[in-house]
Amino acid sequence: MITQDQDIAVADAAARAKITKWVEGKLGARVVSMARVRRWRPIWRVRYEADGKEAGLIVKGMRPFEAIPYSLQHEMACQKVFEESGFPVPHVFGAIDDLNFVMEFVEGEVEPGLVQQADEAENVMAPERWAASLEFMEWLVKLHRLPIAKLAHTEAMLPETPDDIALNLTERYYELIKRHDAVDAVTDFFIRWVRRNVPKHRTRPSIVFGDGAQFMNKGGKIAAIFDFELAHVGDPYNDFAPFRCRHPLQNMGDVPALYRHYEKVSGEPLDWPAISYATVVYSAWGMTSYTTALQEQHVGGDWGEVVMARAFIMRRTLDAMADCMGIDLDCDIELPAPRKTPIEDSGLQKLLLEISLLPLSDAFVGWQRDTLASIPRTLLQQVHYGQWIEQEYVADISKLLGRTFGTLDEADDALKAFVNSAAPEHDEALARLFHRHAYRSCLVIAGEGASKEHVMLAKIEPLLDKNGQPRKEAAAG
Repeated sequence: MITQDQDIAVADAAARAKITKWVEGKLGARVVSMARVRRWRPIWRVRYEADGKEAGLIVKGMRPFEAIPYSLQHEMACQKVFEESGFPVPHVFGAIDDLNFVMEFVEGEVEPGLVQQADEAENVMAPERWAASLEFMEWLVKLHRLPIAKLAHTEAMLPETPDDIALNLTERYYELIKRHDAVDAVTDFFIRWVRRNVPKHRTRPSIVFGDGAQFMNKGGKIAAIFDFELAHVGDPYNDFAPFRCRHPLQNMGDVPALYRHYEKVSGEPLDWPAISYATVVYSAWGMTSYTTALQEQHVGGDWGEVVMARAFIMRRTLDAMADCMGIDLDCDIELPAPRKTPIEDSGLQKLLLEISLLPLSDAFVGWQRDTLASIPRTLLQQVHYGQWIEQEYVADISKLLGRTFGTLDEADDALKAFVNSAAPEHDEALARLFHRHAYRSCLVIAGEGASKEHVMLAKIEPLLDKNGQPRKEAAAG
């Protein structure tokens, strides 16, 4: 009988052999080293030697769960378009198979990409990174002026109406989550809200990176722009939203100043309410990926990151929505004393101990062991506080709907039905309810005694005043 350790080793060896064979056959090179990178999708960093010189590759693999409504081939095709259009993107060498493609490795500095990494990293904005951020906005101006027909051969649709321009990718995400039977009340609330609030005057579609603000810098210059799995045709402000949503998870500096630089370079006045709306759209589809991941059983990935990111993104989507609505959300919630769970504590602590003693190898490196350990750590938080989160959520639903519920399922079903029939005048009450629920989850993840400055509690800073006009500090600096 093959053990799980052997299974991991066999799968790792097979992946390495496949990559090595491709590098030798397609590039005529010798593989020097190969290592998995800490990400939520399989990514390999490869060093190879050809003609006496060493160089690097990145092999990007398919996600372990269906988190993106595009294929890996779509990502590769878009990256080729950007390269051919003169953008500083890594060169694509080709596909190994339907699950992996190969591109050049570019040396440079990059911000952490996971919530857990952000909590571990020093969060600073170096002057060099800021200079590169301004350059990135200049590349966005060029991107948004490309003919959209350049993506006609990809899986991107070419929208025409304001609704399609605003929600091209959002609607695909919603279809994805419906296929997985993972649509919950908050997901329905988000989709209904963004559909009702489309800026009808936004009629010019552009090619957008989709999950933008991802680039490496060398000194004050961009070394490479990367990660195009969500490239599509939509509202150009979709590329503004990641700056607000990633900050301060990743320090983006003075985000409104970046927008004003785009305005200066493009010569087009900024539409601040439309930027605020696009932030809700981007953040809402981001949460969808993690909702699907919790519904679908899969090998690999990072379950602990999924739980953290879903709570974090849900809460910040509501921050962005509150900015559009001109309201302030309540953050005056405190953790109660943890529930005493001696049996669960004993078992999960035992599991953590055993995981810490698992032997490391090329097939199972330190960060992978830490990823595995994040599961019992997250479950410890849930056994201590999960009951409190559920009880408060049910109480909030009961108060909103004016009736009591015996179980969480009953309350959740009733809330979902209400969301799908509620008129716009109920938006504020629903936003407040869902925000309180998400904030409690973020409090639990941050842990007892966490500062209000903890990354899990960080807000999306508003762009608009209570009248829906741009704040002076945003528009004027």
